[in-house]
Amino acid sequence: MGSTPTASNIDRVIATIVNGIEVARYGGLKTEEEPAPHDVVAHEPVYRLRHYYPDSPAGLPPVVLVPPLSQVAVVWDISPQTSAVAMLREQGLDPWVVDFGDPAVEPGGNERTFGDHVLAVADAVQRVRQATGRDVHLVGYCQGGIFCYTATAYLGNAGVASVIALGSPLTTLDIDRVVPQDLFWGIVGLESKIIGKTGLPRWFVTQLFNWSSPHRNIRNDIEFLLALHDRESLLPREPQRKFLKTGAWISWSGPALVELLELLADNRLVEGGVVIGDRTVGFADITCPILTFVGEADFLAPPATVRAVRRAAPNADIHECTLPVGHFGLPVSSHAKQKTWPGIGAWVRWTNGEGDLPDFIHELEPSSDVEAPAPRGSIAGLTYGAGLVAGTGFNLPAALSRAGKHLATTVVELSREAAAAAPRLVRLESMGPRTTISYGALLDDLARSRPDKVAFLFADRVHTHAETKQRIDSVVCGLVSAGVRKGERVGVLMHTRPSSLVAIAALNRIGAVTVLHRPGHDLAEEIRLGHVTKILADPEHAATAATTALPVFVLGAVHEDRDIPSGAVDLAQVDPDRVRLPAWYRANPGCAGDVAFVLFGGAEEQTRADLITNGRWATSALAASTACALTPGDTIYSSSPLHHPTGLLLATAAATASGARVALIDEFDPDTFWSQVRRNRATVVTYTRDMLEPLADAPERIRKNHPIRLFVGSAMPADLWRRVSDRFGSVGVLEMYASTRSDAILGNVSGRKIGSVGKPLPGTPRVCVVEMEDGRIRTGEDGYAVPARPGQVGQLLVDASGKIFAGNDIALRGVFDRDDEWMATGDLFRVDRDGDFWFVTSMPGATEQPEECLLELRAVETASAQ
Repeated sequence: MGSTPTASNIDRVIATIVNGIEVARYGGLKTEEEPAPHDVVAHEPVYRLRHYYPDSPAGLPPVVLVPPLSQVAVVWDISPQTSAVAMLREQGLDPWVVDFGDPAVEPGGNERTFGDHVLAVADAVQRVRQATGRDVHLVGYCQGGIFCYTATAYLGNAGVASVIALGSPLTTLDIDRVVPQDLFWGIVGLESKIIGKTGLPRWFVTQLFNWSSPHRNIRNDIEFLLALHDRESLLPREPQRKFLKTGAWISWSGPALVELLELLADNRLVEGGVVIGDRTVGFADITCPILTFVGEADFLAPPATVRAVRRAAPNADIHECTLPVGHFGLPVSSHAKQKTWPGIGAWVRWTNGEGDLPDFIHELEPSSDVEAPAPRGSIAGLTYGAGLVAGTGFNLPAALSRAGKHLATTVVELSREAAAAAPRLVRLESMGPRTTISYGALLDDLARSRPDKVAFLFADRVHTHAETKQRIDSVVCGLVSAGVRKGERVGVLMHTRPSSLVAIAALNRIGAVTVLHRPGHDLAEEIRLGHVTKILADPEHAATAATTALPVFVLGAVHEDRDIPSGAVDLAQVDPDRVRLPAWYRANPGCAGDVAFVLFGGAEEQTRADLITNGRWATSALAASTACALTPGDTIYSSSPLHHPTGLLLATAAATASGARVALIDEFDPDTFWSQVRRNRATVVTYTRDMLEPLADAPERIRKNHPIRLFVGSAMPADLWRRVSDRFGSVGVLEMYASTRSDAILGNVSGRKIGSVGKPLPGTPRVCVVEMEDGRIRTGEDGYAVPARPGQVGQLLVDASGKIFAGNDIALRGVFDRDDEWMATGDLFRVDRDGDFWFVTSMPGATEQPEECLLELRAVETASAQ
């Protein structure tokens, strides 16, 4: 005989059914709670600014709360029991909230970028500061904290009293333990091309976060269903459950998401170089106090990724509060109620000089963000190895076979980054005198493939490839209308500035020869040696250029004081839309064998002109970018002027070949060097001896937490090299040798032999050291030159077969074979038993001065050669 249901069981079933119908109809149980009072005091295209408790007394410390991209602004006011704004008001603070709205419904929402959100936060800071008369405390959750950091750096700390970040990751997980980072981010990049156009819809974001922890999600659902009969026990937690289940999430703007992924991939949030508007910023500029909240069980923002702010903002006073919660528990949980919001109240008072910090807030130690990597397991090892194979795509062996066996050891020393450079090696090997290649052509390629990416930076201002191309095309119109033709030699007399780079590129695009004058040197002699017919000058040098009998064109920023000499043509006044290009004009006609640039070396009666072909420029560009393992995520720091070979043939050339950024610095200053490096995220720095001396002596505090991975240049004495290696640790040194008189480029890629210039770089000509006797090449009984023995000093010769340089020297024929051609460099070298080259000195009477040539050594200690 079956049991009879009791009244309590029947009531329980009925209550479950009734409550279940309500949940099905409304998405949850209805509560009678009212949101905290607020006014919308600003309504901008990207955000609305809410002021909570507007009737509060004036003078309270203002706190501006910033939500993440994926959540609504109501995250700060879910219910009276968990309301952040209510608890902050109880702490005696004045809460304000930035409300980005839902991109899916806001006008232009799906076109919003990362920078748009940062500028919105910066605007909110200024509005609140103006309304309250006090600096504000910025509080951001997840990506909201990233916006707060970036806005503070963008504002130069103006108006910001402190930054408070809840679970804001500045780096990614250790992806490289499982798959190579290049492969991982390559796959992400492919997906981003789609996401950038479509964004992530609200339903997808909801499922993504709700099922990011499936076991917890299922457990919570089961517990809710089992307690569905007990309405009173569910109601206190219902606003939070319903919020996370259905109401928390909004769609995600595609451009903003892609930009954030790119910042993480390039580690720019930690190392600097974040582009906001037309400026670049770095968190190292943050000097106001920072408080971070870390969730011990946070799988979306693991502790190490949050504590990376210690490296990102080395000049800030940083504290942290660690809670035993996950990501969502940082703003909304019993621990948040007990520590997060009371802690923020105590923090604000402490920064204002009132009271002490609670014991659960402590200073973040400098080493707190460094965690020892866990050993790679067998499965992870297999996937990592498979990823390396997939990443190389088997292209490197083919590139090696094309590049030649004599380059194999140098390519191997390039490490796995060489796989990405394989196309450059192939392009170098296949280049001949009639190959169409030039600076202007490569810039056009980048403008087509990466129009919105940064081409170069100057004075912390950003210039994209599209903007640069537009400016170059305008200058081309002005120059052509003024009579400049293909093959004509035009002098450029300018300081390092955006206009000088544009001028060089415009002349190269026309097919004219750019003669790069050195300000302060004998202009008349350089004009004579360079066969100059016209001069292009900036406003500072226009008067000097006008002293010549040549036509003068002036190019510079329109807003500058433009005292144009009489008779000079101001190119800024030429309307490119009114210029009709002649029939002969064809953009980027230059071939590898065509002379493209003229550089000068020496001084006074020793002044000489060196002819640089498009091919010589391209050889430097492709070889240097390969040796430096440059990628589009790199930024090259260069304080060498563009009329110096290092500026023209290394910094700007290598950046153009690889798609990397180049930060042009008009004058090196050791006092501002590190701030410039961090702000621009300079990963590769071109050096001179005079530059590295003060850097090696910099205080320890200044040299910590920087993005530099490589110094590249020449003339580094062995003792200074050792000091640099000791002081900068993991930063590599790439010492190179190259001559403007030949295509030879050598590089010490491994960096193991201090003082050596290494081996020929992939794609560059063969070189050989030959014995000398009485100042002449020694020949054997057969009449051919005698190669020097290992360790023996001799002259460096460069294979000139199929040369694409355009030096003034005559090639030597029949050196080692009846029909060969070699160029004599006039420099003495020796080669060790491993095939590494060591510069000794220039021969007496040699016309080339090493200190004036790209990457040539002036003096190195070779006593510890091997």
